[in-house]
Amino acid sequence: MVIAPMLGPNVAQSFATTLGDFGLLAKSVRTNLIRIGLGFAFALVFGLLFRPDYTTHEITSRTVANLGDIVLAFVS
Repeated sequence: MVIAPMLGPNVAQSFATTLGDFGLLAKSVRTNLIRIGLGFAFALVFGLLFRPDYTTHEITSRTVANLGDIVLAFVS
């Protein structure tokens, strides 16, 4: 659900590349760049406004990687 709004411009970009429609390609690339920029901007603002407590068990338990985690990362 997080990436669903990005699917439209991505499909338009691949469609425009297939057809050679440079107007549609420029519009879809511009839309993608705007949405990615807005996503980074919102993430930056929320990251600066809301400071999480890094000492909780839920967060610290995910900072240690063992061999199983590394193998899973390579396989996937």
